[in-house]
Amino acid sequence: MNNPDVVEERAAAAASQAMILMVFVFALLSAVLHPRRRLIEHAVHALYFHAALLLPFAAIIISAIYLPLPLWAGIGLAVTTVLLMAGMILVFDRGFYGSSWLGGALRLIPLLLGYVTAAVFVALGLILFTAI
Repeated sequence: MNNPDVVEERAAAAASQAMILMVFVFALLSAVLHPRRRLIEHAVHALYFHAALLLPFAAIIISAIYLPLPLWAGIGLAVTTVLLMAGMILVFDRGFYGSSWLGGALRLIPLLLGYVTAAVFVALGLILFTAI
């Protein structure tokens, strides 16, 4: 931490690579859950999903940084974020793949768990990468 500019530069580079990795992970998870579609369709779906996901996440992150929130509000914001993401996955699965509500809800659980698990590992890798 002697040179914070270098750390910030590395973190920004790693964050963009992490987003590309998360698009790839989402496409692979979708491919496992929708095996009859081609991989390019899953890649397009993952790109659209992440494009729609970035704006609300940016608003949530900015509000969490600049608003002094108590602990319960921070936890509520995190829960709201996960629920927002779950709702988006359900709506996107239903709209893009033409799934039923039940089929989308059943696919939601493994997709959300896999995505969040991958996001944790990517975040840990990002932390380790910027620390080196």
